[in-house]
Amino acid sequence: MKKILGLLLTLLFLTGCDDGDMAFQTFNFGTELTLCNETTRTYIAVNSSTKEVLVINFPAAALLNTESAKDANNNYIPTSYTLSQGQIEYRVYSGSTPTASNVCSGVDNPNISIKDRWVGTGEISVVTAKTSATQFSHSITLVNASFAKGDQTIRIEDNYLGTITSSLGFNFDFTENETSQSFFSTCNDGRLFLANSKEAILLTLASGTFNNVPGSKNISTDSNNFARFRVYENSGINNTVICNGALTPVLEQEWITTEGSAQILVVTTESTSSPGQFLNDIYLVNAKFFNVTGSGEAFTPTPNDSTDNTRYYLGRYVSQ
Repeated sequence: MKKILGLLLTLLFLTGCDDGDMAFQTFNFGTELTLCNETTRTYIAVNSSTKEVLVINFPAAALLNTESAKDANNNYIPTSYTLSQGQIEYRVYSGSTPTASNVCSGVDNPNISIKDRWVGTGEISVVTAKTSATQFSHSITLVNASFAKGDQTIRIEDNYLGTITSSLGFNFDFTENETSQSFFSTCNDGRLFLANSKEAILLTLASGTFNNVPGSKNISTDSNNFARFRVYENSGINNTVICNGALTPVLEQEWITTEGSAQILVVTTESTSSPGQFLNDIYLVNAKFFNVTGSGEAFTPTPNDSTDNTRYYLGRYVSQ
């Protein structure tokens, strides 16, 4: 009898000492997820005090810079995404406090190691809010997830994880106002362009737009009249790059106005100092640019015309 009792006590002791169990039903991380790998869209949520890390590989569509739809009460509608095995993982580290630098580097670090690992599957929801013309905040909630290690499984539901802040990655910064104009240059085929650092705006306008007659023209964008906005890998862009498509610097982003998504306003006056020379001031009106990749991403330049909050003044083209 004593032998049986001793065996039972031993089994109870061994069962109670499995420190690999997840002993809770919720996560408690910081308010901001940290980028781990841009190519795989991997982010980590970290609890520094407990050395816990949640690793998530987000689906491509989850973090697009597109504001979430709203319901009838003007509340954002979350969009759900499935995470398959390998896209979400819970870890507990030992040694140094886990950070992006020692968790994401892919290089063995003698000061930190994984003490416990649980592989998960499940569903997340994302709400994307626009915080400025080119900035977005993605709020991430773990709708439900199952984490497994060996024959152990635990389920977590409706757990808010934090936010990811993202940017379109450009400024769209050309002319501030009509008193400090940028002057358009021309391509050999008649297109007009402005360049600022690594950004360029390229206008395609129908022939006869600049007919040297004072007045204004409000041109709705279509297949003959449209604007392209380009972002290159680095600065040093010129007409060879913009007009002829030189391979360097590399074109990283391209955005375009579509039919009816903008108006191009041209205001023409004759120069008082050089009669016969005409000054064509060019504006974008209620402009909306779309990513040419078809991702659904779009942006509207912040108007810079103090007299009309629908207009962005680009610059001046001189004709004669």
